[in-house]
Amino acid sequence: MRDAADPARLLSDPALAAPVRALLQRSAVVRRLLIDEQAVPADAIGVVDAALLERAGFVRVGRAGVHGLVGVTELGDHLVVSDRRDLARPDVVAGVHPPSRLLADLTVRTPARRALDVGTGNGVQALLLAQHTDHVVATDVSARALAFARATLLLNGVDDVELREGSLLAPVQGETFDVVAANPPYVIGPDEGVLFRSSAYDDDGLCAALCRALPDVLAPGGVATVLVSWVGDDPRTPLGWFDGRGVDALVLHARTDDVATNTATWTRDTVGTPEHAARVARWHSYFEERGIAAVSYGIAVLRKPDPPRDVASIPIPIGLETAASAGEQIGRALDALDGLARAADPLALEVELDAGTVVTTAVRAAPGGWFPVAAGLHSDVDLPMRIALDADELAVVQALGSGAPTMRAAVVRAGVADACGARLLVELAARGHLALAEPS
Repeated sequence: MRDAADPARLLSDPALAAPVRALLQRSAVVRRLLIDEQAVPADAIGVVDAALLERAGFVRVGRAGVHGLVGVTELGDHLVVSDRRDLARPDVVAGVHPPSRLLADLTVRTPARRALDVGTGNGVQALLLAQHTDHVVATDVSARALAFARATLLLNGVDDVELREGSLLAPVQGETFDVVAANPPYVIGPDEGVLFRSSAYDDDGLCAALCRALPDVLAPGGVATVLVSWVGDDPRTPLGWFDGRGVDALVLHARTDDVATNTATWTRDTVGTPEHAARVARWHSYFEERGIAAVSYGIAVLRKPDPPRDVASIPIPIGLETAASAGEQIGRALDALDGLARAADPLALEVELDAGTVVTTAVRAAPGGWFPVAAGLHSDVDLPMRIALDADELAVVQALGSGAPTMRAAVVRAGVADACGARLLVELAARGHLALAEPS
């Protein structure tokens, strides 16, 4: 079995963080050992460097050479510490996986006073939140994960994040935050005891419970972004978790997997081992016993209006395409929805299509010329956030793009009913395609 890092030794002396970071930046051999997680010759790392890494708890130095105990992921200019990819244990601390990057990409990053990272794991979300908030609290049920998060923060020169041990929101009861990022153990399947992905809740119960509770820790105007999964393929399912909770909610539906695909995803780490067939059978039995045919994945974004008002809940398909600036787009969408909800006459609001908006049309040759058969709208800067447009909607969008100052003016210019403009206004706003302003 692979050696595991001792969490108590990970940068136990904070003064080691700067020289370890410098070594990771300048030494190709150390990068190969810790970032690429590849073996290196026994004599490839100098005695002084090996001793530094051992004191930091990153390697073990033995007769056979230097053995890596942690993995390090580069994320822009940041370095994130985790267990190595081939380590298997219930409290393993995973690296920066695609869901972590998706959460990071979609978190709204406006300057704020207080931020919360729920299920911090290796600390990557807390690290990113610290770049634009005055104070960050990070929680995790695993003391081992908190030790890795501390190492990540120290390695990046961040020493003012407050780490608290406990499940989900339990360590922050009675407190409120302006920004929340949450990466809970959202996997739907048999509880295999792996803390970062499994829980004792059945089906999507953990995600539902967390989402119902999140409004309680949001300050007025606060925004929470949370990775979620749910049973079935209907993106309106998680919207129901926010009923009566006084928040605007967007559910960004990334994908839906059938049972076979979902099982293959979460059991791939044992492919080729003697226990794999029995493990797959357990997963299939879990889904069959519960009548589950599909599992969906996505992101829920919620904001507590300030002051309170009637709220909006909208499901949006996004696919798996992401962009580093997508959090800005989500913030734009929330602002636009807030403006619509507060306007006495939404059609009279001044509106402008975002500069990244692209309109496409497909045409087909027929006797007499080319005739349009389909049209759509998307962003080529952020998340595409695609919208299919019928002929009336296309005419309205073209009127907006040609300088119509309000949706009512665009509707009149296009010669369509107000209902078309009202529906399209919400669709464009919820996807971040519109900027709104009260008429002067």
